[in-house]
Amino acid sequence: MSSIIRATTTNGLQVAPDNSGSLVLQTNGTNTALTIDTSQNTTLAGKLTTASSGIQFSDSSIQTAAASPFGLKNRIINGAMQVWQRGTSFTFSSSGYAYCADRWASAFQNGTYSQSTDVPTNNAARFSLNITTGSGAYNAFRQRIESYNSQDLSGQTVTISFWAKAISGGSQNLVVGLTYPSAQDNWTSSTTIQENTVSSSVSSSWTQYTTTFTNLPSNVTNGLELYISLGSTSSAQIRYTLVQLEIGTSSTPFERRLYGQELALCQRYYQVAKSNVNVAATSSSINGVIPLLVQLRSDSITVGKTSGTFSMGDMVSAGYTSTSTPTDSGYINNSLSVSFNLAGFSSLTSYRTYRHEPNSSNPALFTVSAEL
Repeated sequence: MSSIIRATTTNGLQVAPDNSGSLVLQTNGTNTALTIDTSQNTTLAGKLTTASSGIQFSDSSIQTAAASPFGLKNRIINGAMQVWQRGTSFTFSSSGYAYCADRWASAFQNGTYSQSTDVPTNNAARFSLNITTGSGAYNAFRQRIESYNSQDLSGQTVTISFWAKAISGGSQNLVVGLTYPSAQDNWTSSTTIQENTVSSSVSSSWTQYTTTFTNLPSNVTNGLELYISLGSTSSAQIRYTLVQLEIGTSSTPFERRLYGQELALCQRYYQVAKSNVNVAATSSSINGVIPLLVQLRSDSITVGKTSGTFSMGDMVSAGYTSTSTPTDSGYINNSLSVSFNLAGFSSLTSYRTYRHEPNSSNPALFTVSAEL
């Protein structure tokens, strides 16, 4: 049994006590609305409607509304730095848009971008992005979100959260900014929405930083870019991971996706693959087909190569090699494959079929990019 507090329509408030230590609230006579047991477990019979101030959770986060959609709340891809299709260490010598961990690019200045196994102790991340920059450079990185994934953010409040740790330097302002492109997924020019300073320096131990942007402009339907930057300094080495951008006024726990899910999301923009059917067009070039693992974001693609030399075999002998970079010939098979031409061979037999045979001496693979 339980002690009962009952609200009736005829006799007002009634109390029926006992010694069980549990409590039941009843409405409209004997309809149980709420039960609290001796372990403070609470059971609601109906729905819970919150005030405009929302619900505060044990991690101090406050949610005024449920995340929408309920799954895939994080608009950032590879926020836990899981996927590194291009390699694990990069040195950039200019301020252009150069990729490192999948979907993440350098920002503003040159530096070394590499994978690190140093991560927060919350077990949500396996890797972090380690950025080392020299004198006068900004320790920064960024990600562009395509329009299909930002079209519902117009007028919304979003919260960005991430973890960072200073190995050296880090005594400058840590800034988070958002920009949008001039046209749909066209980043020829962009406009800054706002910059928020989240800290005057980066802690030497793993720390979560959060910031909120309210009432995003309608232009974010064209796309959205997030950048995180430490101000120009003499030198700095900072590590970052668990980056999340979500609808709402406060951060919620990082959304962990399975590795296969995260890889497939990344492959919409960039893939590494072997070719399929290849035929010699001339004695020095091959036309071939690259089967796509995931349909790419756009028809505007770039075919390239990983490091090393291509190796092709004709089912009789191997060792036909080329160090050239392939060029794309467009989509085929309902955008599930990409055709290419690869020159730089010698002694091929025209119209003969050749198979892509990468090995330890000639390891080159094809890359296909539809990055923003």
